[in-house]
Amino acid sequence: MKIEIPDDSIITIEQHLGGPLPANWPYVEVQTQHIGSEWLASNDFIALEVPSIIIPMERNLILNPKHPRFASEVSLIETFPFFFDPRIFNTGKHTAPPAEYLSH
Repeated sequence: MKIEIPDDSIITIEQHLGGPLPANWPYVEVQTQHIGSEWLASNDFIALEVPSIIIPMERNLILNPKHPRFASEVSLIETFPFFFDPRIFNTGKHTAPPAEYLSH
């Protein structure tokens, strides 16, 4: 989906923490859950910007729909169909890429 949120309604995880995430953040789920719960309980911002676990250079937004300004400041612009690639759920099974990718 594509949404619009005012910039001043978004805080980065680094701003929330007052510094960078711990180096082990991708591996300690309870730690990141605690940080997220703490942010949510503060109710200070509509969105928390966090690094993607899949592509760390990309960013994701965690939304707080209970924020008092959520309905008035978040606008749904467009929705898109989304389908999970079934290979995501085949944990432990690696498949070779198509031959055309191997020739480069």
